[in-house]
Amino acid sequence: MELPAAWHLSILDVVAAYGAGLSWIGARNLIAGGASRRTTIRRASLVTASMVGLMLCVSSPLDRAGMEWLSWHMAAHVLEMFYLPVLFVLAGPGSLFSAAVPAFSRWRGKRNIAWFEQLLAMLRSPVVAVLCFNLIMVGWHLPAVFNWASEHSVVHEVFMVPSFFFAGVLFWRLMLSGPGGEPTASRRGQVVAVIVTAFVMIVLAMWMAIGAKSAWYSMYIGQHGEAAALRDQHIAAGVLWVCGDLWAIPAFVLIATRLLKASGGVTNSVDRILSRNRETIG
Repeated sequence: MELPAAWHLSILDVVAAYGAGLSWIGARNLIAGGASRRTTIRRASLVTASMVGLMLCVSSPLDRAGMEWLSWHMAAHVLEMFYLPVLFVLAGPGSLFSAAVPAFSRWRGKRNIAWFEQLLAMLRSPVVAVLCFNLIMVGWHLPAVFNWASEHSVVHEVFMVPSFFFAGVLFWRLMLSGPGGEPTASRRGQVVAVIVTAFVMIVLAMWMAIGAKSAWYSMYIGQHGEAAALRDQHIAAGVLWVCGDLWAIPAFVLIATRLLKASGGVTNSVDRILSRNRETIG
């Protein structure tokens, strides 16, 4: 069976399909061990949705459109960094994958893998997550880097897209977690991460739009000419600005809700603030 012209198979499809399959094997093993069937199936479904989303970004007409227009390319990047990782993180995939490959957990338990534990600790660091997220987004969109990647499709499939998704997972783990887990950043760290990242995305968008006097990327200039490529670059900047920062509002709401809950609710928070003001005035 031949795929339609707008579809193709990529290396990442195999990896994503394997990850989705592992999640369902793990779900089956967890359910057999007494875990909640509904919760476990929902978790495996979230992992599968994130993997299918990645496959659509690299193998569907969206990828073909991204090769023709930067605005579609940017829309795919927003999905890969800001939205698909959320599904993956909420699934809490670690225990699913461990249940699917129990030999790995036993191997870790029998050996003191200091370097592996140090690597995990470093990846959980809020500073590393924020730096990784922003450097990857900005770095891949530098004209020299982007032009090089566009000339080698394997770079896009094997390095660019996975790095976006991986950085997104690290970033969203700062604020979200799956069943039985906790966010890796404090409330203050979460606020700083959102503010810094939203600011960087706005600066990148303005740099691509207002700061660009000519189109940056040779692939699009060659296809459409300088003027059309520049207009498309401005649209791509708008996609990044609007869609890429749209996550910041619900992220702030989530953090504020947690802060209010921890302080005993809105009434207690307001009373605490008012009492402080009275003491200051008095």
